[in-house]
Amino acid sequence: MSTLQLVNKLDNKIKSFIQLKSWKSFVLTILILALIPPFLSRCEQLIIRWSGGANIVLGADSYVPSDLTDAIDSLKSELSRQELEFIRVSDESDLVRLHHSLGRSIRNEWDLWADSRLANWFNEMDIFHPDDMSAIIIKSLHRDLAGRPLELEEQIDYYKEYWAKVKAHEENERREEVLRQERRKKANLGWQWLDSDAVEVTLPRRPEGDDVWGLYPYGEGLIVVMKGYRRSFKRQWHDGIYSSFHKHEVR
Repeated sequence: MSTLQLVNKLDNKIKSFIQLKSWKSFVLTILILALIPPFLSRCEQLIIRWSGGANIVLGADSYVPSDLTDAIDSLKSELSRQELEFIRVSDESDLVRLHHSLGRSIRNEWDLWADSRLANWFNEMDIFHPDDMSAIIIKSLHRDLAGRPLELEEQIDYYKEYWAKVKAHEENERREEVLRQERRKKANLGWQWLDSDAVEVTLPRRPEGDDVWGLYPYGEGLIVVMKGYRRSFKRQWHDGIYSSFHKHEVR
């Protein structure tokens, strides 16, 4: 084999290798490009899930729906596929995590705090608080995406019962306050406040675990004002409780 033939044969082998490597590179490139969108989509889903949906919001100057059905359709057209999938697969008990993201933007962008047509529609359904409106919208969207009935009447009844309990508690608390005022008047034993100058006294040793607010001498003993607690619908706080007459010596 001549030198020229050897060079030509080597050149052909090099060309074949380059063509084969280019073909493999081309296929690898195609595969990478095909995998990038699902990869990015999955990353977006994970980001939404890890953030608890904190980045799901409506755009500014969003269209204000006229009723619940219109609201669901508007969200389905405005939110991304990944955001809708996050809402669809979430447990209903976890939807509360959207209260300060999607819920807030619904309340603000759709003017639920004002006199918008959607707020008026909810008012006609006996729903008056914007937090309740946004919660019903998000839960209804979740059920719609999951192919379940909205059960709107059941949702409305839940909030109506809730606020009825709140109102009943507030009325009961007002009655209790009247009774507390009467107990305080009786505890004063008819005394009147005549002087604002404080008198120095030696207090008795505080009983273990008790919190004494005031001690007032009376007869052969003391009237003791103890620290007590009152419980409201959602919280509790302390209040002066006039205890019974305590007869003991000052030490």
